[in-house]
Amino acid sequence: MTKTLVVALLLVVRPGYAAEFEVIDKLAVNGAATLFSSATILVPVTQSASLWASTSAVTPHLFVSTAGNVGLGTSVPGARLEVAGQVKITGGTPGAGKVLTSDGAGLAAWGTAVGDNLGDHVATTTLNMASWNMVGVSSINFRSNVFITSATAAQHGGVYVSTNLFVAGISSATQYYGDGSRLTGVSTDTLKIGDAYGGGIVYWVDPKGRSALISATADQSAGMLWTPTNGFTGAGVDGIGGGRSNTVMITTTTGPGSSPARLCADYAVTVSGVYYDDWYLPSKDELALLYVQRGVVGGFAANWYWSSTEYDTTSAWGVDFNIGSVTAIAKTSSRYVRCVRAGPVSAFDHLRDAETVRDGAYRSSTQTFTGGNTFTRDVTASSFTATGVGFSGAQVKLAGNVMVSSEASAALGGGVRVSTNVYIVGFSSAVKYYGDGS
Repeated sequence: MTKTLVVALLLVVRPGYAAEFEVIDKLAVNGAATLFSSATILVPVTQSASLWASTSAVTPHLFVSTAGNVGLGTSVPGARLEVAGQVKITGGTPGAGKVLTSDGAGLAAWGTAVGDNLGDHVATTTLNMASWNMVGVSSINFRSNVFITSATAAQHGGVYVSTNLFVAGISSATQYYGDGSRLTGVSTDTLKIGDAYGGGIVYWVDPKGRSALISATADQSAGMLWTPTNGFTGAGVDGIGGGRSNTVMITTTTGPGSSPARLCADYAVTVSGVYYDDWYLPSKDELALLYVQRGVVGGFAANWYWSSTEYDTTSAWGVDFNIGSVTAIAKTSSRYVRCVRAGPVSAFDHLRDAETVRDGAYRSSTQTFTGGNTFTRDVTASSFTATGVGFSGAQVKLAGNVMVSSEASAALGGGVRVSTNVYIVGFSSAVKYYGDGS
């Protein structure tokens, strides 16, 4: 049989006195029992009281301060509720990684975390993502309106940086886009103004840094006539690369003799064991570019220099390396000469193998062609030696308009046709002779 024992304590405190009480009697129950205990403390309104409930005289299990703060495990609660230790809440769906949420009535329960949808956040410490990724980010904004975002297809995809990019370490890419004018310390496949390269000094580079104009390191002449006599050569090409064509035209038209074009065509230099002999007299525009970089190349006089661009039958263009003026000058004037070449191209430009040669006379000195070569214009030479299978051509023109060619007429026996008389120092032998025999 279950017995119920009710113990009630009523304590009345006189005004001006504090009240303390404790139950010192022990209650022993043999069997099931329910104990109801209550205490009523009457304190005047001018007094305050706190509640201490504990099995220890040091730390209370429950403490209610005179200010109404409740402490669990602490006798000095600093808030309406302060718990010294862990709190277990079983409302909702408890589980690892869950967050405590509140319903409309303010009741707390465990739930699954969802996006906060709060817009911008200001971090007050470092954000460490560990091994996790940030996905779906439209852009990352830094200070001063610098941002990183995805690049468009027109920008070759990938990552777009709104301003300059500084890489403290190594920058590696399959391909770089842009003019490369500000790139430094990159592969030697690219050239830059001032480089010692190709037998001279680079003074112009194309936007990709792979084609260049190279000046000789010193003047080739301090005074030379453009041509010994007046006359039209057809060397009127301007622009980059035009000097090579002009030089060929001048040397082909004027023939042997001293001229700036011939001087450059014959110029050759060996640098670090490499032979460069494809120099030419620069065009008007190539010479003007050389004036701009005269301080980088060096060795120029404050005087006029010849270009290979012809103005008319009596004058050609020159550039004043004192002030940069570009003016037509009489061909019979004596001016300075500085040769240039284009690069990078084969250093052995005059050793031609199995190609089509489109220009006329290249040099006044010995010219060697190897392999099979096709000439699309006349070839003028003081002597010609062919090895291997020999020479193949429509005709051979000798001095005085004497020509040796194939004889097309079957009536004349085919074979070789000589346009005039033939003189034979030795014997003449043939299976049959044709003619009147006189």
